[in-house]
Amino acid sequence: MAVKNKTLKHGVSGDVKKVLISGTRGSDSLVTTLEDLGNPFMEMSGDLLIIHTNDVMPQEVVSTVRNIQKLSQEQYDTFVAERLLSCNGPVTNTLLKNKLPRFSTPHPKSYGKLRPPSAKGDLVACLEKVVPNVYEAPDIDAVILNGPAMVNYLKPGEAKPFSDCACLKFLPLINYYLRTAYRLDLVWDTDEDVSLESSARARRGSGTRRRVTADAKVPSNRNIDFLRHSDNKLELFNFLTTKVPKGTYPSKEICVTHGQNVMSVPKRNDISNVAPCSQEEADTRISLPAKDSADRGYRKVLIKTVDSDAVALCIANIKR
Repeated sequence: MAVKNKTLKHGVSGDVKKVLISGTRGSDSLVTTLEDLGNPFMEMSGDLLIIHTNDVMPQEVVSTVRNIQKLSQEQYDTFVAERLLSCNGPVTNTLLKNKLPRFSTPHPKSYGKLRPPSAKGDLVACLEKVVPNVYEAPDIDAVILNGPAMVNYLKPGEAKPFSDCACLKFLPLINYYLRTAYRLDLVWDTDEDVSLESSARARRGSGTRRRVTADAKVPSNRNIDFLRHSDNKLELFNFLTTKVPKGTYPSKEICVTHGQNVMSVPKRNDISNVAPCSQEEADTRISLPAKDSADRGYRKVLIKTVDSDAVALCIANIKR
């Protein structure tokens, strides 16, 4: 029986050409990824990374990689001993799968349940009916920025590396308020390992771990997955804190939360009104710098946030 050789004009079969094209596309994609995210083979840490995303794998996946060969060998030895040597069971018995955490294992999503509904936003709608609209920038003495809210508010756009996002998106906002106010407070979240909020974060699920460096690319799922991981948030907040201008406005006062403490420029000898503070969320911590600003003579204080929680708490504490 004669077999017809399907060749092209240049003597390369169609199947081989498809393989070559696929391989070329794959190598080009790998090169592009390494250029965007950096070369993972140059990493000096002990972290386990996914090459095409630079995601840092959790310890459960690291344990799988380190122990899977040993576990497989033990299961093989058990199979030989029980099924072939001792004949304690038929060879055809089904082998149970190992449910080990893998690179592609999805993160838990609130145990498959939706978060309970809330009507907190109705409060803001009621206030809008009784408070007159202001279309011009208000004359203020001090401004308090809800840091996490500002991060969610900013859109990276073309600012792909974190350094560009800080310089092109975050710093202009800070500089704008420093030109109009005499004091600026930047309040961040602090995620404690043991707290009521930690259990709520566990129910919502943890995002993928990624490093925050100047050259690292801002992930496309920044608001959905990236900020769910406590270490990602901590690194991002610390990175942005280092970009806050110090000394550019010598007549201004700048206060930035750092964990339970507060860093101030110029340095204050007494910060007992604002630190140490055990409040985890910026929403509940904002009232402290507001009161401190009032105590230090700032009469017009602007609180910049997008969360109705902060609005409700400020209204509750306005007479204190």
